[in-house]
Amino acid sequence: MGYSYRRVLYDYGHENYPDKPIMGTENLAQYHEWKSIMERPHISGTFLWTGIDYMGEIRDPWPVRVQPSGLLNSAGFKKGSYHMMKTLWNDEPHIHIATQNIEKSLNKIDNNGNIAAKDSEKWKHALWEWQDVNDHWNYDENDMISVEIYSNCDEIELFLNDKSLGKKKLSDFEDHIYKWGVPFTDGELIAKGVKDGKEVSSQIITARKATQLQLTSEEKTIKANNYDVAHIIAQLTDDDGNPVKTDDREITFEIKGQAKLLGVDNGWKKSVEKFQSNKSTTHNGKTLLIIQATDKPETVEIIGHSKSLPDKSIFIEVQ
Repeated sequence: MGYSYRRVLYDYGHENYPDKPIMGTENLAQYHEWKSIMERPHISGTFLWTGIDYMGEIRDPWPVRVQPSGLLNSAGFKKGSYHMMKTLWNDEPHIHIATQNIEKSLNKIDNNGNIAAKDSEKWKHALWEWQDVNDHWNYDENDMISVEIYSNCDEIELFLNDKSLGKKKLSDFEDHIYKWGVPFTDGELIAKGVKDGKEVSSQIITARKATQLQLTSEEKTIKANNYDVAHIIAQLTDDDGNPVKTDDREITFEIKGQAKLLGVDNGWKKSVEKFQSNKSTTHNGKTLLIIQATDKPETVEIIGHSKSLPDKSIFIEVQ
């Protein structure tokens, strides 16, 4: 038997049909969904709605043009829910740092100076869209910042510019999210964790002005079969190569060689730019270009142009 958005019926189903397998057939990418399964050995698993943001079922007014319920946005870039589910479904240690001004976050600083949820029950009823968080460390000096960490580590110690902000245990957070309240000062925020005796760390660094354009692709080689594609990510960076996520620029892509431009997308739910174009404005400092091979083997050069930034090239081998 399958239940969609009805985890409250798992026990009812098992009590009345104890011999039938039961699972979630369409549910939310939220911790409370998986917690309900972990607590019930008779529930075999669940399907999430959905893996990636999609155009359709729009609930918000224009210019929102996607349903933002995915673990990935429409460009395939990872969101907070992706990192949460990874911590639940993967035994490898994982840490992701998310930040937000305390006023815009789900959290507050209580009368004792500790960070706490504004509504301690809200996580139990969270729906399709993940909370509004950033994955950068760029704010105004002394702003109080809510730092959330999504992790499967048993314990995490947070450091700002090599100064410890204390250790915390995952078991102390009912919603499976580590939390710190940190007055902002620029520098490096590092989270160090331990899981099953294995140490892991993650960090975010205050970025400076965008001065460079970085082009990367997981596909260095594709086949000359009129089918294979390469995904090229354009990322703004500062002089030190740190990703700049608080500035956006229009990127014009130029393709030299026999490859077809399939489209561009920055993943922002409110973007109204055309997908079938060689121009795309970054969102949170990056955007995506997809090219497709023809049947002619050669080296294809992709060049990114942006006003006031040096041109940047990447090469894809079509074989």
